[in-house]
Amino acid sequence: MCCALTPRRDIPSGRKKTIDFIREKYGDTVKVGAGNVVDREGFRYLARAGADFVKVGIGGGSICITRETKGIGRGASYRPH
Repeated sequence: MCCALTPRRDIPSGRKKTIDFIREKYGDTVKVGAGNVVDREGFRYLARAGADFVKVGIGGGSICITRETKGIGRGASYRPH
């Protein structure tokens, strides 16, 4: 089973709490991905929080308006850690 945490608006600590909850309830039986980061610090934070994979990028989707509304964004990719 796999769970992906890629919220549109979130503070990183919210994702850490969710990862901790999933780990407590399901252990390693669920692979957890987290993301929407564009820098080294964001990637490291999610990797250290226990994410099995990290989505790198913000605003890369065809209907995503993050780049226009927030003035930020990078193309998305997935990288294992």
